[in-house]
Amino acid sequence: MAAEAQDDLLVAIALANMSYEFEDVDQPVADRAWELSREYARRQGLDPGEAIEQFEWSDGCISLTKNSEIV
Repeated sequence: MAAEAQDDLLVAIALANMSYEFEDVDQPVADRAWELSREYARRQGLDPGEAIEQFEWSDGCISLTKNSEIV
């Protein structure tokens, strides 16, 4: 289950980034990417900003953290 949660948050982060990158290029695509980002983050009870905070970035590795514990 941890892998599924990690996948959901990674997709949410990627879509949030895509939304930001496409704001000035194609607003409908940016809006849809943001909607999808919210849906993936919501699967884990978060919003996209909280999804980003759940990842610990170090040494090029990504670890999902929950309550200061690495899952």
